[in-house]
Amino acid sequence: MSLRKLPEIRAFQHSDLLQFDPPDEAVAEFNAEIRAAKDEGDNVISIYGSIGRDPFSDVDNSERRISAALASIGRRDVIVNINSPGGNFLSGLAIYNLLRAHPARVTINVLAMAGSAASVIAMAGDEIAMADGSFIMVHKASAVVMGNEYDAKDAAELLAEVDAAMAEIYAPAVRFAFLTGCRRAEIVSLTWQRVDFFGKTITVTGKGSKKRILPMTQPVYDLLWGEKDNHPTAVFTYVVQATRKHLALVRGERRPITMEGFKTAWRRYKADCGVEDFRFHDTRHTAATRTLRSGNLKVVQQMLGHEDITTTAKYAHAMLDDMRTAMEAANSIPSSKPDPKEASN
Repeated sequence: MSLRKLPEIRAFQHSDLLQFDPPDEAVAEFNAEIRAAKDEGDNVISIYGSIGRDPFSDVDNSERRISAALASIGRRDVIVNINSPGGNFLSGLAIYNLLRAHPARVTINVLAMAGSAASVIAMAGDEIAMADGSFIMVHKASAVVMGNEYDAKDAAELLAEVDAAMAEIYAPAVRFAFLTGCRRAEIVSLTWQRVDFFGKTITVTGKGSKKRILPMTQPVYDLLWGEKDNHPTAVFTYVVQATRKHLALVRGERRPITMEGFKTAWRRYKADCGVEDFRFHDTRHTAATRTLRSGNLKVVQQMLGHEDITTTAKYAHAMLDDMRTAMEAANSIPSSKPDPKEASN
């Protein structure tokens, strides 16, 4: 890849127990007639229809075909045209990794739909262009299981691993929130100018345009280092899916994430993961509580950017819980004071 440093998602072994089919809602919306006007270029790969190989038709969108096509193209730029409702996630994942490893520029054109497994393939582009009216659909992994109860358990474990693999593609901004306790607005506005890899510090702009400096822990350093080649100024970014002239947005362009976009992504993936009663602001509470267990209220106050320490004091419950645990442990120790009856004998 020439422009983006994408995560490598580990491959899964194909299972004879699972049959991956595109979701019903994706199939209902899918229009197989939509294809690129020009597919004849020798550096163009077309992915039309279900992902994987259909034994009942001539559709072959398998990793084997894509690998052969990339080998034929060599070290040249490649264009991938996609119109697919999804299909075999494991094949989609393998194709993602093949495109990610291609040594030249990869341009993804979503002509109408990149659903389910096809949405993973779409994320492998240096440039992702969305035709007007096209869309990407992401959902929790699903499949038809064939076998006994043990086969079903194995399939459930595999699907859980598949969901975890998909989350790796979208998670950096949320992980940053858990690690630093930064507000959503502080994450959205973070630029590389405020990231000092040499001094290992981050300068964030909080409420009232007030700046504060946060030390960069090793997990934060590793996270940001993996994002540094995506955009010249913004730390956390997204790919524009459709051109909107009135907003000066050009499809395929990488732009800084927005508040509304971040909120939409948070709601979608939280629902997909089955998480309830957890606000994005709770990532701040989590970071504060973890830090408090190793520090003190003053440290947490500076990390969160609170002007008044009484605002930070609401996290004192963590200290009380720790104190209670320590006291209960101490109270459970047998007393060393001699028994009066034994002393009189």
